Amino acid sequence: LGQWNKTEVREKARELDLPVFAKPESQEICFVGQEGYAPMVSALEPEAERPGPILDPEGKEIGRHRGIIHYTMGQRKGLGISNPEPLYVLKVDALNNTVVVGPRDLAYRQEITVTDINWLDDRSKPFEASVKIRSTSPGIPATVTPDGSNATVMFKKPAFAPAPGQSAVFYEKDTVIGGGQIGVTEPL
Repeated sequence: LGQWNKTEVREKARELDLPVFAKPESQEICFVGQEGYAPMVSALEPEAERPGPILDPEGKEIGRHRGIIHYTMGQRKGLGISNPEPLYVLKVDALNNTVVVGPRDLAYRQEITVTDINWLDDRSKPFEASVKIRSTSPGIPATVTPDGSNATVMFKKPAFAPAPGQSAVFYEKDTVIGGGQIGVTEPL
């Protein structure tokens, strides 16, 4: 926060008697309690808890899901489907209340769009960057082609399961140069 480091922020929170001053660090959503994000999302969007079909890549129903709120791109565990090879979530379709699953190789994407970008400097021409699509994963080398507050990202090697709605952050070495929301992801 500005010039304050984490220790100073925690001390100020303690002085103000804010209950989060001693909360352990996390990569998770900071305002979600121990019960997880599902109850919060369900309260805002009850339809997210409605069960529906799990489809294979060809559109054939191969199982039932317990609500799209419980699934994310690339997820392997908790699908409740027996299959000779592991299955991964390839798409969560809120509009149709479906979850599409398939083999791991179908979860990779060569290109994504990023929307609502907050640029930290002026970017109007294509540039090379390291792009993080998960906070705990290393950056992936890519060519970023800006278009105002949006951009097309072409990864040098396909990225595993970039999830629409999640963040993409652009780095040059250790410097953040911008970030936004993952939009459309195109299959390989």
